[in-house]
Amino acid sequence: MTALADPSLSRAVLIGTASYLHLEQLPAVEANLVDLAGELCDPTVWGLPVQHCTLVADPQTSSGMLDPVHEAAEEATDTLLVYYAGHGMRDAESADLYLGLVGSREGIGYTAVAYQHLRGALRSARARRKVVVLDCCFSGRAARTLSGSGLAAQAAVDGAYVLTASPRDRVALAPDGERYTAFTAELLQILRRGVPDGPTCSTSTRCTGC
Repeated sequence: MTALADPSLSRAVLIGTASYLHLEQLPAVEANLVDLAGELCDPTVWGLPVQHCTLVADPQTSSGMLDPVHEAAEEATDTLLVYYAGHGMRDAESADLYLGLVGSREGIGYTAVAYQHLRGALRSARARRKVVVLDCCFSGRAARTLSGSGLAAQAAVDGAYVLTASPRDRVALAPDGERYTAFTAELLQILRRGVPDGPTCSTSTRCTGC
């Protein structure tokens, strides 16, 4: 059995853009960040030290989004977890995924952060495991840059895992009036309640499945 991630040697960077100047607002993203951080730092879930969990809310520049990721990548030796919630975008000139900033504009990639730059931070990370969670539209586009064959394999990140809210050409859901986006709501439920009928985990008093 693979050993669980050591929280003292791990880092998490939780990024979320809820407020936009030119795109639809996503107020649920704010609760996503706060409550996901709470679960990751809960000793009955993972027990990540609070100082090892960085929240990046409403980044306005690419450096504002990515600098905390690079810093965590330099510090983590066990597991690096990077989460993004917000608008996922497609550039009119490419098939790449872009992550929305406060001032991003629809279809204009240079106003957002290209996922390839986040991937670059993962490639340089010392952590033996890198986990990316993308709660945004078109997030399936990120998977092709982490594994595959041919040119995709050349861009792969060793020890990386990606979890996405949607296929490459589908939107992610953020129901009106709900506290969380749909994908993160399910993720939080699993962290809080475990997997029904899953194996018992002796390392956690709350977890009912891994």
